[in-house]
Amino acid sequence: MIYPMGGTIDGKQGNHILLAPPFILEDAQCDEIVDKLNASLQSVMRHLGDDH
Repeated sequence: MIYPMGGTIDGKQGNHILLAPPFILEDAQCDEIVDKLNASLQSVMRHLGDDH
């Protein structure tokens, strides 16, 4: 599960995400989560760059 969160800096400003994988997690599964999150963020950043 990935939960979007806000208020990183002062409780109101900023953004972060919370990853909540299951308690039973293999190393390969953890790597997959990180790889997919990275690919998603890179895609978003590329699209944001197109607009600005």
